[in-house]
Amino acid sequence: MTGALPDVSGQGGSAPEVATRQATLGRQQAFIGSNNGITYGPPTRGQPGASNPPNAAGLLTGGDAILEAQANMVFPDGRFANGPLRTALQVAPAARTLAQQAAIDSTNCALQILDGSIARAPALIPDGAIQEVAFVNGREVKAIDRDNQTTIVNEAFTLSSPLPQPAPAPQAAQLTGNYNQPLEEREALEIRATQLNINVLRGTNIAGPNATVTEWLLPNSGIIYASRDDALPDRSARSDTRLTDRTISPWRQSARPHPQA
Repeated sequence: MTGALPDVSGQGGSAPEVATRQATLGRQQAFIGSNNGITYGPPTRGQPGASNPPNAAGLLTGGDAILEAQANMVFPDGRFANGPLRTALQVAPAARTLAQQAAIDSTNCALQILDGSIARAPALIPDGAIQEVAFVNGREVKAIDRDNQTTIVNEAFTLSSPLPQPAPAPQAAQLTGNYNQPLEEREALEIRATQLNINVLRGTNIAGPNATVTEWLLPNSGIIYASRDDALPDRSARSDTRLTDRTISPWRQSARPHPQA
């Protein structure tokens, strides 16, 4: 993305402590140059047809080539870079859920922001009203186990472990919980969250079907539905044993009545 973008990060020249910061401590650049928190119009690329099932190489083909290229990308640990998109592309358009449609729309939006084919729309939602933030949680660490050299994964930093299988299948992560990772090598866990500026949302009205009542981005109901499609489950230690209803709750059995309070 080229051209100057407004800085809604709360850092750099717009940081609240700039006015009181000592000059000798330095300061960040006033222009961050990030699309984070910047509002754009909706994507103009529509929902594509379904792709063919993965071929022998595991690649999606036969559909939207640009989206399939994104859906075929794989992280070094074997996870797909955009799993929700890959799943959505294999479903017929009429059968896609809202979540699957959103996975395609969000990818199209990102691609069109990159190529400049959609414009900013701060009048729709003010810049900075919704953005991503990241912070470090000092109370949690990424791993407490040292790497086990006999497995194919790194126990000190693994997000996706294969299921336990008999040799010579790939070995799953061996997590002992013995806290044998040296203190100086324990990395604090980074947390990413979606930040909603409630004050901005409640002060921005939107057009709606009800002409007699003014509706706001923070609706009169007070309920906000927010979602993101990049969340991933923790697969660092996987098991092929399914939890049963008895395991989850011994009281949830049709033959046994619930105890009365």
